[in-house]
Amino acid sequence: MTESSSIRLFTTKGISARYAALSHRWGSPDTVECTTIETLEDRMKDIPFGTLSCLFQDAVTVTRKIGIRYLWIDSLCIIQNSRQDWEQESAVMGKVYECAEVTISAVKSEDGASGFLGLDKQHVVPIPYN
Repeated sequence: MTESSSIRLFTTKGISARYAALSHRWGSPDTVECTTIETLEDRMKDIPFGTLSCLFQDAVTVTRKIGIRYLWIDSLCIIQNSRQDWEQESAVMGKVYECAEVTISAVKSEDGASGFLGLDKQHVVPIPYN
């Protein structure tokens, strides 16, 4: 896949597939993209790569580089202004992380505006992955 490859929200409807999950700090609310009731339909059609924060772009890049098709990001996959969706989905977040093929932990990223791939490489530990 390339940066121009389609990104969109996908409803699994019970389908099981390999996926990565992103663990990140939200930081300032204006640096994190969120799915809302109002944006859900559009996000299910297309999310232009260039509109994503640096953090989410880096997570998409890593997910694609390791050959995984799906990426779970809490602020995009949980409808943030729907109490019902938030209660239902937040109740199974532990399972989401547990069942992920890999969890990308962006601990050095302060918020959505700061990615993690361009950060200090001094502490990067390569991990072989097949």
